[in-house]
Amino acid sequence: MAEKIEKDILDISTPWEGYSGEFVEKFIKKLFGERLGYLDKTSDETGKATVRGFASVDSYNEWAADPDNKQSLILTQVEFYEQTGSADYTLAARITQQPASTVVKGASNIVKFTYNSYYGSDSADLDSEPGYARVIINSTVVDALSMSLPAGGQEFSIDLGPYLTQETNSVQLTIGNAHGKSRQWTFTLDTREIILAIDDSYDESSVRDAGWLLRVACRGTSAEVHLIIDDDPLTEQLATINNSTYDFIIDAADALAYGSHTIKLYATNAEYGITTDVITTSFIKRGLSSPSVCIGKDTARKAKLYGTASIPYYFYFPTGNPGDIVTVNFVVLDKSGTALSSVTSQQV
Repeated sequence: MAEKIEKDILDISTPWEGYSGEFVEKFIKKLFGERLGYLDKTSDETGKATVRGFASVDSYNEWAADPDNKQSLILTQVEFYEQTGSADYTLAARITQQPASTVVKGASNIVKFTYNSYYGSDSADLDSEPGYARVIINSTVVDALSMSLPAGGQEFSIDLGPYLTQETNSVQLTIGNAHGKSRQWTFTLDTREIILAIDDSYDESSVRDAGWLLRVACRGTSAEVHLIIDDDPLTEQLATINNSTYDFIIDAADALAYGSHTIKLYATNAEYGITTDVITTSFIKRGLSSPSVCIGKDTARKAKLYGTASIPYYFYFPTGNPGDIVTVNFVVLDKSGTALSSVTSQQV
């Protein structure tokens, strides 16, 4: 098998046959400068490589979705033999299902392909040595996605989704046999997510009057943020937030009773089917003469049996004096209200 030439191509008069595609791509970028925003390289079973240049990643994705009718998006195309491989074995590999170009972060994103390797032109004379599939995501080989491929033309699938950790991800899939022949595909895959949070300036232990502001930050893709007080649908407020903050007015009409209240926040994006986890916080509205207690927003929501859970809390004691000692009682209840533990007291 001929070895790839792995060194810079100095000028246009240099023949490209035998050069590694990496160095051909580098030379093309140097030759065309800023005219090309994205290069795509594939190789077939004969060792012939094809490099296509596009104005942008979006142009490439549009072409990849309909290559027969979108040829005009290719700004330049060159073909050369990157390696000849073994003359005795034929590699047959093709993509049968393209991965989705945009998915929710963490969601499944499957690419499917078939693999076969056989002697000469006789597809029944199967290669006894397994081939391989290798995946590189954002310049890092993902060993967990590597596969050993028996010859025979079977279809295989790889779930790229859990490994797409950036907003825009470069994915390279290489399929090859044991005799030096390989094919390579490159995908640009985007992920979408919503990161919802209450602003750091928020102090939930502050006693509130009517009409106070709760600042919420929302990052990632555009989202519709929902705010509900005390699980009452009539209190729901909606705001569309796109990588910015928004100030919700709480109790604008001074309609809430004095004492403790609960706020729930979550965000949705219908286009990508995203719904975030619910953020819960509490506040105390000034006005009662009796004490009020609230559980903090950073309270642990889950705990293992016999484990330890952190439960921050705060209270309002309007009739208390500086230095007074207050006893706070705790008990764990199930959803039906049945006590799961004995009462525990804490003096503060």
